[in-house]
This record gives sequence, C-alpha cells and structure tokens, in this order.
Amino acid sequence: MTLGNDLLRFDKTQKYLIYDMETTGLNKGFSLPWQVSWVTFTLKDMLEEHDHYIWWDNLKMSKGAAEKTRFDAISCTIRNLLSLLIIQKRILQLQARYSAAIC
Repeated sequence: MTLGNDLLRFDKTQKYLIYDMETTGLNKGFSLPWQVSWVTFTLKDMLEEHDHYIWWDNLKMSKGAAEKTRFDAISCTIRNLLSLLIIQKRILQLQARYSAAIC
C-alpha cells in the first residue's frame, strides 16, 4: 500500500453530497429559502439529483434578489405544487412499506 491510498479521493465507493439553496435575500435573520437542490454521487456514478421548491404564504423577494436568482413566481408556484405531489406520493409509499412491515 502506497502513502495516501486510504484518502477519500481514491475511494470509488465513498458517497458525497453537494447542496445549494436559493433564498429571498442575504439577511440570515429574515431571508427565506425558496429552492433547495442536492446531488449525491460517488466518484464513478451520479446516485440522486433533487431540485425542490419550498412554499411560503408570505414569500417576499426584492427585485434584485429575484434577478440574481432568476426567481419567477409563476414557475416557482408550479414547481412547488409538483414538489408537494412528489412528497405526498413518497410519504404514501413509505407508509405502505412500513405499515406492511409492522403488521
């Protein structure tokens, strides 16, 4: 074994996660996240890709933040609804799986 072979950069099975969030502004005190995306991968394969939009009844975004993040209220609303449907479907799948396992 040569020096450094145990480093993560050589482990082809190591899983990695990279995420990104878009928010309504730069102030951590009151900015809201409206989009979250992440990928999981190994050095050989892409395992998962996710891009989800978060629904806020009180979402307010400055014109500058909207321009920088390419925020579009109509697209965001449509994607929010699609994300909610996907999440609801996944919850039902998990409920079915675990209720069958418990019985």
